[in-house]
Amino acid sequence: MACRGNILVGRCRSLQVSVIPFTLIVILPTNKQLLSPTLDKRSAQTGQLLPRWGVLHAVRSALSALALLLLLYLLIFAKS
Repeated sequence: MACRGNILVGRCRSLQVSVIPFTLIVILPTNKQLLSPTLDKRSAQTGQLLPRWGVLHAVRSALSALALLLLLYLLIFAKS
């Protein structure tokens, strides 16, 4: 069981850490476009970028939530 616990803790770490490159590589370009002073807030481009940002943010949140739930499972149910 200890080996299985170590593997799951490693997966928790991987999931939590994966949020950083995901944010920098995938979400940051969308953020930069949305924060651009030249972007018209009522344009079609803004209408496309906001839903995209929402989906990307949901993926990032899901990764973090999955890592948290897995860690809580280990803390509650794993035997020492």
